[in-house]
Amino acid sequence: MPFRSQISKAIGILLTYQNQDGGIPATKRGDPSGCWTTADCLEAFMNSARFVDHCIISVRKMAEFLIDTQIMLEGAQNTGSLSAESNSDAGGWPLIRGKRASTMATGHAVGALQLALVAFRRDNVLEPKIRKAIENGVQWLEENQNKDGGWGSEPSAGTDGKESRIVATYYALYGFWYRGGDYQNSKVVRDAVGFLEKVRNQDGSWGFSKGWKETFLIPVGRLQH
Repeated sequence: MPFRSQISKAIGILLTYQNQDGGIPATKRGDPSGCWTTADCLEAFMNSARFVDHCIISVRKMAEFLIDTQIMLEGAQNTGSLSAESNSDAGGWPLIRGKRASTMATGHAVGALQLALVAFRRDNVLEPKIRKAIENGVQWLEENQNKDGGWGSEPSAGTDGKESRIVATYYALYGFWYRGGDYQNSKVVRDAVGFLEKVRNQDGSWGFSKGWKETFLIPVGRLQH
Protein backbone atom coordinates (compact mmCIF):
# COMPACT_ATOMS: atom_id res chain seq x y z
CA MET A 1 0.00 0.00 0.00
CA PRO A 2 1.45 3.42 -1.00
CA PHE A 3 2.12 5.79 1.90
CA ARG A 4 1.71 2.98 4.42
CA SER A 5 3.94 4.61 7.04
CA GLN A 6 2.30 8.01 6.60
CA ILE A 7 -1.21 6.56 6.95
CA SER A 8 -0.18 4.56 10.02
CA LYS A 9 1.29 7.68 11.63
CA ALA A 10 -1.80 9.77 10.83
CA ILE A 11 -4.08 7.14 12.37
CA GLY A 12 -1.91 7.05 15.46
CA ILE A 13 -2.16 10.82 15.84
CA LEU A 14 -5.94 10.81 15.38
CA LEU A 15 -6.26 8.18 18.09
CA THR A 16 -4.60 10.55 20.56
CA TYR A 17 -7.51 12.96 20.00
CA GLN A 18 -10.24 10.43 20.85
CA ASN A 19 -12.23 11.40 23.93
CA GLN A 20 -13.51 9.07 26.63
CA ASP A 21 -16.96 9.12 25.02
CA GLY A 22 -15.45 7.65 21.85
CA GLY A 23 -15.83 10.78 19.75
CA ILE A 24 -13.25 13.01 18.10
CA PRO A 25 -13.12 16.79 18.76
CA ALA A 26 -13.17 19.21 15.84
CA THR A 27 -10.16 21.29 16.80
CA LYS A 28 -7.92 20.42 19.73
CA ARG A 29 -7.54 17.63 22.28
CA GLY A 30 -10.02 17.80 25.12
CA ASP A 31 -12.66 19.79 23.25
CA PRO A 32 -16.18 18.31 23.04
CA SER A 33 -16.55 15.45 20.58
CA GLY A 34 -18.11 16.31 17.25
CA CYS A 35 -20.51 14.03 15.37
CA TRP A 36 -19.34 15.22 11.96
CA THR A 37 -15.68 15.02 13.03
CA THR A 38 -16.14 11.52 14.40
CA ALA A 39 -17.92 10.34 11.26
CA ASP A 40 -15.12 11.80 9.14
CA CYS A 41 -12.47 9.97 11.17
CA LEU A 42 -14.44 6.72 11.17
CA GLU A 43 -14.69 6.90 7.38
CA ALA A 44 -10.94 7.50 7.13
CA PHE A 45 -10.17 4.55 9.41
CA MET A 46 -12.48 2.20 7.51
CA ASN A 47 -11.02 3.26 4.17
CA SER A 48 -7.61 2.34 5.59
CA ALA A 49 -8.88 -1.17 6.21
CA ARG A 50 -5.45 -2.74 6.59
CA PHE A 51 -5.00 -0.78 9.81
CA VAL A 52 -8.46 -1.28 11.33
CA ASP A 53 -7.59 -4.51 13.17
CA HIS A 54 -4.93 -2.64 15.12
CA CYS A 55 -7.41 -0.08 16.44
CA ILE A 56 -10.71 -1.98 16.41
CA ILE A 57 -11.56 -0.91 19.97
CA SER A 58 -11.25 2.76 19.02
CA VAL A 59 -13.28 2.17 15.85
CA ARG A 60 -15.99 0.51 17.91
CA LYS A 61 -16.07 3.48 20.28
CA MET A 62 -16.50 5.85 17.33
CA ALA A 63 -19.43 3.81 16.02
CA GLU A 64 -21.00 3.65 19.48
CA PHE A 65 -20.55 7.41 19.89
CA LEU A 66 -22.44 8.04 16.64
CA ILE A 67 -25.22 5.67 17.67
CA ASP A 68 -25.52 7.38 21.06
CA THR A 69 -25.62 10.90 19.59
CA GLN A 70 -28.20 10.26 16.87
CA ILE A 71 -31.25 12.39 17.59
CA MET A 72 -34.25 10.30 18.57
CA LEU A 73 -37.86 11.13 19.36
CA GLU A 74 -38.65 11.36 23.06
CA GLY A 75 -39.43 7.88 24.32
CA ALA A 76 -37.90 6.17 21.28
CA GLN A 77 -34.42 5.66 22.73
CA ASN A 78 -35.17 2.15 23.91
CA THR A 79 -36.39 0.91 20.55
CA GLY A 80 -34.17 2.91 18.20
CA SER A 81 -37.23 3.45 16.00
CA LEU A 82 -38.76 6.63 14.65
CA SER A 83 -42.39 7.56 14.27
CA ALA A 84 -43.89 8.68 10.99
CA GLU A 85 -43.37 12.33 11.92
CA SER A 86 -41.89 14.33 9.06
CA ASN A 87 -39.68 17.42 9.13
CA SER A 88 -38.38 16.50 12.58
CA ASP A 89 -34.75 16.27 13.62
CA ALA A 90 -35.20 12.67 14.74
CA GLY A 91 -32.93 10.32 12.84
CA GLY A 92 -30.37 12.99 12.03
CA TRP A 93 -27.09 13.88 13.72
CA PRO A 94 -26.10 17.25 15.15
CA LEU A 95 -22.72 18.80 14.43
CA ILE A 96 -21.67 18.15 18.02
CA ARG A 97 -24.21 17.09 20.64
CA GLY A 98 -27.65 18.62 20.51
CA LYS A 99 -31.16 18.43 19.13
CA ARG A 100 -30.78 20.13 15.75
CA ALA A 101 -29.81 17.83 12.90
CA SER A 102 -27.08 18.81 10.46
CA THR A 103 -27.24 17.49 6.91
CA MET A 104 -23.45 17.32 6.66
CA ALA A 105 -23.10 15.38 9.91
CA THR A 106 -25.99 13.06 9.03
CA GLY A 107 -24.81 12.17 5.54
CA HIS A 108 -21.28 11.58 6.75
CA ALA A 109 -22.45 9.49 9.72
CA VAL A 110 -24.62 7.28 7.51
CA GLY A 111 -21.73 6.68 5.12
CA ALA A 112 -19.20 6.01 7.86
CA LEU A 113 -21.47 3.58 9.70
CA GLN A 114 -22.18 1.77 6.43
CA LEU A 115 -18.43 1.20 6.08
CA ALA A 116 -18.18 0.13 9.73
CA LEU A 117 -20.63 -2.72 9.13
CA VAL A 118 -17.76 -4.65 7.55
CA ALA A 119 -15.87 -4.66 10.85
CA PHE A 120 -18.86 -5.62 12.99
CA ARG A 121 -20.87 -7.95 10.74
CA ARG A 122 -20.47 -10.80 13.28
CA ASP A 123 -21.25 -8.66 16.31
CA ASN A 124 -24.79 -9.60 17.33
CA VAL A 125 -25.09 -6.58 19.61
CA LEU A 126 -23.53 -3.71 17.67
CA GLU A 127 -24.35 -4.72 14.10
CA PRO A 128 -28.16 -4.42 14.50
CA LYS A 129 -27.73 -1.03 16.20
CA ILE A 130 -25.59 0.22 13.34
CA ARG A 131 -28.16 -0.94 10.78
CA LYS A 132 -31.00 0.76 12.65
CA ALA A 133 -29.01 4.00 12.96
CA ILE A 134 -28.29 3.93 9.21
CA GLU A 135 -31.95 3.27 8.42
CA ASN A 136 -33.08 6.18 10.59
CA GLY A 137 -30.42 8.47 9.11
CA VAL A 138 -31.45 7.67 5.54
CA GLN A 139 -35.08 8.28 6.47
CA TRP A 140 -34.16 11.72 7.81
CA LEU A 141 -32.21 12.57 4.66
CA GLU A 142 -35.06 11.50 2.40
CA GLU A 143 -37.64 13.47 4.39
CA ASN A 144 -35.56 16.65 4.41
CA GLN A 145 -34.56 16.79 0.75
CA ASN A 146 -35.89 20.00 -0.78
CA LYS A 147 -38.09 20.06 -3.87
CA ASP A 148 -35.18 21.38 -5.93
CA GLY A 149 -33.20 18.22 -5.08
CA GLY A 150 -30.80 19.87 -2.64
CA TRP A 151 -30.54 19.98 1.14
CA GLY A 152 -30.21 22.83 3.59
CA SER A 153 -27.46 22.73 6.19
CA GLU A 154 -29.88 22.56 9.14
CA PRO A 155 -33.41 22.15 7.72
CA SER A 156 -35.28 22.56 11.01
CA ALA A 157 -33.71 25.99 11.51
CA GLY A 158 -35.87 27.30 8.64
CA THR A 159 -35.03 30.28 6.40
CA ASP A 160 -31.31 30.17 5.56
CA GLY A 161 -30.84 26.79 7.24
CA LYS A 162 -33.40 25.19 4.95
CA GLU A 163 -32.16 26.76 1.73
CA SER A 164 -30.41 24.22 -0.49
CA ARG A 165 -26.65 24.42 -0.26
CA ILE A 166 -24.05 22.75 -2.44
CA VAL A 167 -21.92 21.67 0.53
CA ALA A 168 -24.93 20.21 2.36
CA THR A 169 -26.12 18.36 -0.74
CA TYR A 170 -22.68 16.93 -1.36
CA TYR A 171 -22.45 15.48 2.15
CA ALA A 172 -26.02 14.20 2.04
CA LEU A 173 -24.96 12.18 -1.00
CA TYR A 174 -22.24 10.53 1.10
CA GLY A 175 -24.81 8.37 2.83
CA PHE A 176 -26.49 7.22 -0.37
CA TRP A 177 -23.21 6.71 -2.24
CA TYR A 178 -21.72 4.41 0.41
CA ARG A 179 -24.97 2.42 0.44
CA GLY A 180 -24.78 1.84 -3.32
CA GLY A 181 -27.18 4.58 -4.35
CA ASP A 182 -26.49 6.04 -7.79
CA TYR A 183 -28.14 7.93 -10.62
CA GLN A 184 -29.75 4.79 -12.05
CA ASN A 185 -31.25 3.23 -8.91
CA SER A 186 -32.15 6.19 -6.68
CA LYS A 187 -34.54 9.06 -7.39
CA VAL A 188 -33.10 10.88 -4.38
CA VAL A 189 -29.65 10.79 -5.98
CA ARG A 190 -30.99 11.77 -9.41
CA ASP A 191 -32.77 14.79 -7.96
CA ALA A 192 -29.63 15.77 -6.01
CA VAL A 193 -27.46 15.49 -9.12
CA GLY A 194 -30.00 17.59 -10.99
CA PHE A 195 -29.69 20.29 -8.35
CA LEU A 196 -25.88 20.23 -8.49
CA GLU A 197 -25.93 20.48 -12.26
CA LYS A 198 -28.20 23.54 -12.13
CA VAL A 199 -26.04 25.44 -9.63
CA ARG A 200 -22.71 24.71 -11.27
CA ASN A 201 -20.66 27.80 -12.13
CA GLN A 202 -20.09 28.70 -15.77
CA ASP A 203 -16.44 27.71 -15.51
CA GLY A 204 -17.47 24.20 -14.42
CA SER A 205 -16.74 24.61 -10.71
CA TRP A 206 -19.00 24.65 -7.67
CA GLY A 207 -19.03 27.11 -4.77
CA PHE A 208 -20.33 26.33 -1.29
CA SER A 209 -23.67 27.71 -2.43
CA LYS A 210 -25.09 29.08 -5.67
CA GLY A 211 -23.19 32.08 -6.95
CA TRP A 212 -20.09 31.60 -4.83
CA LYS A 213 -16.92 31.91 -6.87
CA GLU A 214 -14.74 30.01 -4.41
CA THR A 215 -14.39 26.48 -5.73
CA PHE A 216 -15.76 23.57 -3.71
CA LEU A 217 -14.28 20.27 -4.91
CA ILE A 218 -16.83 17.55 -5.63
CA PRO A 219 -15.38 14.15 -6.60
CA VAL A 220 -17.13 13.60 -9.90
CA GLY A 221 -17.09 9.83 -9.44
CA ARG A 222 -19.91 10.26 -6.96
CA LEU A 223 -22.02 12.10 -9.51
CA GLN A 224 -21.53 9.86 -12.51
CA HIS A 225 -24.68 8.93 -14.35
